[in-house]
Amino acid sequence: MANEAKSAAKYKAVITDIEGTTTPISFVKDILFPFARAHVASFLEKSWDQPSVQAHVKALAEFAQQEKGVEAESLVTLSQEPDAAPSELRTAVVAFVHFLIDHDRKVTPLKALQGDIWLSGYQSGELQGQVFDDVVPALKSWAEKNCQLYVYSSGSIAAQKLLFGYSNQGDLLPMFSGHFDLTTAGDKKEASSYQKIAKNLDVSLSDCLFLTDLHAEAVAATEAGMDVVLLLRQGNATLPPKHSFATAADFSAIQI
Repeated sequence: MANEAKSAAKYKAVITDIEGTTTPISFVKDILFPFARAHVASFLEKSWDQPSVQAHVKALAEFAQQEKGVEAESLVTLSQEPDAAPSELRTAVVAFVHFLIDHDRKVTPLKALQGDIWLSGYQSGELQGQVFDDVVPALKSWAEKNCQLYVYSSGSIAAQKLLFGYSNQGDLLPMFSGHFDLTTAGDKKEASSYQKIAKNLDVSLSDCLFLTDLHAEAVAATEAGMDVVLLLRQGNATLPPKHSFATAADFSAIQI
């Protein structure tokens, strides 16, 4: 029924987004992204010689070749100079990362570097994942009804695990059976991504319930054959006035 949350008991898999669904959008926008931006220079200086960091730098430089602008050109040029001073290359990486963050670019090389920066923040206690109070009781209830729980977010799987592993509700990772992101499932606004997830889980699309805050994602999941509930949390984007999707104010409103 339109605008009325369906029971989750009929589903074999409940797949949830993160931003605006399990977690306030403000946490990602106002805490995680600014943290990565503020700490990228010190993180690179401290960890520059680590193979994983050098891999991030290489990936960012390769991505910059496809971009326009002073920041991209500077990184490409310095990355191709064998005698470039590490400090100059780091400065170019920082400038390009700041550019990507400031323009809200959701690209894999940036997410990979951000994940490492966030890991250091979570481990030091400077960061703690925020999860709405209604989420954990609902997840436990659904699990008791033999619903397998999964995460599908545009954030990397590594970032997902950090948020739930170091959350204000404790370590929630044992509650989830798996995680999907853009690299493993595809674009969240494409029906094929949800078909890929269902195939991976070896369940029919009609046995899956997807929870999200975005209308475009709801459209894609529905086109694929999944049922959808749109979350109406404070701060979420306004939905089209005449949509036909089930909605819920929070997880407790999704009845079992």
